[in-house]
Amino acid sequence: MKNAHLLLLTCALVLFAGAAVANSVRVRVRAPDPPSVLVPSDDLRDMVTDELDSVVYETITKWPPPEPSVPQADLARVSSNIARVAREEGSIWGGDGRDVADLRKTTILMGGIGFFEGARFAQYVGDGSCNRWMAEAWKHPIRYVRPDRTILWEPGIRDLPEEQRHLLAHGHCDGGHAYGFGQVHELTWRDPSGARVEVFDAKRLLDPVENWRAVLLIARASFQQRGNLSGYTGEWSYQPESKSWVGPAPKAEQRLRFAQRWWDVPLP
Repeated sequence: MKNAHLLLLTCALVLFAGAAVANSVRVRVRAPDPPSVLVPSDDLRDMVTDELDSVVYETITKWPPPEPSVPQADLARVSSNIARVAREEGSIWGGDGRDVADLRKTTILMGGIGFFEGARFAQYVGDGSCNRWMAEAWKHPIRYVRPDRTILWEPGIRDLPEEQRHLLAHGHCDGGHAYGFGQVHELTWRDPSGARVEVFDAKRLLDPVENWRAVLLIARASFQQRGNLSGYTGEWSYQPESKSWVGPAPKAEQRLRFAQRWWDVPLP
């Protein structure tokens, strides 16, 4: 009898130990928690660019278009180019480009500059037609003699086709010397610190992305040096005596105030 009891006790202990081992094994081989998903920096840049694209597109599509006889550029492409440059270059007011709120304001201000300078995003301004037509007009210049006997030459716009004359009446790109929606003249741009130099020739300015890059860089330098957009619009003059920029700047004020009205407008 004793042996029977001892055998039963031994079996119970073996079963109990086996269950404990099984539970222990199950705990040890349990699948680990999935690792956290880290978003690569390139994806973050794309996400910010997409957000900026949406912001500027939803904004500029609310602005008045040119008159019906003046075709407007593809605003989706315009907004995409603005967003790309703002994300690559950072805010007009400086910084490292991580302040998304400043980048939103930057894209809207860039759009506002292009709206006024580029005849409300007229297609003939943005695609370079304006410059090509004016180059043709300069092949047939018109000579004028002023009362003071000064000789003045003007482009022969009257010799161009009627449609071209009609469109150029809405803006002739500073005689054909200003390019793109930014209406930027050829220039060598230098950062106020002297650390960066960019050469914007006619070919580069006819590239829509590079034209917007010039817009942002010129506007940034203007704010750094003068605190407004007068360096972009060319309205203030430098006074060596006071070492300051002075003078009225209605165009600079107009562009900035226009953009500011849209900075805090809720978007869908």
